Amino acid sequence: MSDWQHTLIGGGLAGIISDGISHPLSTIKARLQVGSQVNSSFLQHSQTILKQDYKVLFRGFTIISLTAPARALYFGAYETVKYYGNANSPITQAIAGPLAQFSGSLLWVPMDVIKERMQVQGTVKTSVQTKGTIYKHPLHCFQHVIKTEGFKGIYRGFLLHQLVWSPFNFIFFPLYEALKKANWLYDDHINTTIYPSAAFLSAIISGAVTSPLDNLKVRLQTQPQYKNALHCFKSIIKEQGIKALFRGTQARVVWIAPNMAMTLSLYTYFTASI
Repeated sequence: MSDWQHTLIGGGLAGIISDGISHPLSTIKARLQVGSQVNSSFLQHSQTILKQDYKVLFRGFTIISLTAPARALYFGAYETVKYYGNANSPITQAIAGPLAQFSGSLLWVPMDVIKERMQVQGTVKTSVQTKGTIYKHPLHCFQHVIKTEGFKGIYRGFLLHQLVWSPFNFIFFPLYEALKKANWLYDDHINTTIYPSAAFLSAIISGAVTSPLDNLKVRLQTQPQYKNALHCFKSIIKEQGIKALFRGTQARVVWIAPNMAMTLSLYTYFTASI
């Protein structure tokens, strides 16, 4: 089996396992971001959901099957850029991250639109829900979006998606690679714990920095009444104040840090083992 095949299979397996395990955290994040309680914490919101109906945490779960080919594209693009550039250069790594993100987003954006609408259902009154539409499952949601918004509805927020995750990956990968390298300088043997710990710390920083943009993205993708990202931004500032843009930052970090730690660790394991 070629290195390219190792990358695609390893990336796909790592993605679907890590996204599956962390899906409940993603649900809490999305519901916090679009909710009306600005001061609600991750723990408070989690306890509220568990008291009401824990099954809410798994809404949109089946759509994450798309994350396997998306992660395969993501890691495939990342490794390709590193292969043709200087793999040890922070500049190459910084370029590879956003390009990897763009490749994966061809599938991630449709997945996010469906998944997040399922996740936030019942949390906010959208122009769709005010008409009495309740999404029964991801396929029903997909069909409704196509029927009411057209094909472009599935790629709603595509540009904003890039503005969220390209900076994230621009920061994440050079920092991740630097932390791994720093460990090797002090230890002749590869410490297997460096992969999850380096990814965890890098994701905390990258996730916190890009949280306001992620907040905009989730609202734009789940609430069709917003015409575009600028309209969404102005509406939030006018109606809720700038503080609302930082709603869910804690939840985003709690979700993305273990997610990336699992993803990079599993990717390293699978590519070496397959």
